Amino acid sequence: MELLTMPMLEETANLTKETKEVIEDYIRRNFVEEKYHVIALYVPVFLAALIANSLVILVVIKDQYMRSVTNYFLVNLSIADLLVTIICMPEAAIKAYKSTYDLGRYPCKISSYLQCKYSTLQTLINL
Repeated sequence: MELLTMPMLEETANLTKETKEVIEDYIRRNFVEEKYHVIALYVPVFLAALIANSLVILVVIKDQYMRSVTNYFLVNLSIADLLVTIICMPEAAIKAYKSTYDLGRYPCKISSYLQCKYSTLQTLINL
């Protein structure tokens, strides 16, 4: 996909100075400026959630003394949180990083459905 530039716009339409400034500002904010701070915030949280929840599940499964009703409940919480981490967080990071949704029609519908289901699942498990 080719980035839309002002010379391209000027060739196709007669634009006022104010309109050009608005379009340039929109292009700069949404397509040109890098939003590395968003990724810098999402990556550590994603990795911490992934590692911590995996460790909780692994410890309860491996250690015989950790198998209690309370710890099984914690494993349920960790599984729900892991599903939210894997399914919801990457898409949230993409949405925060880019102003357009480029993943397609079906991934949009599927991910929205799964986000709703896993959020509901996590809420019900926490009750």
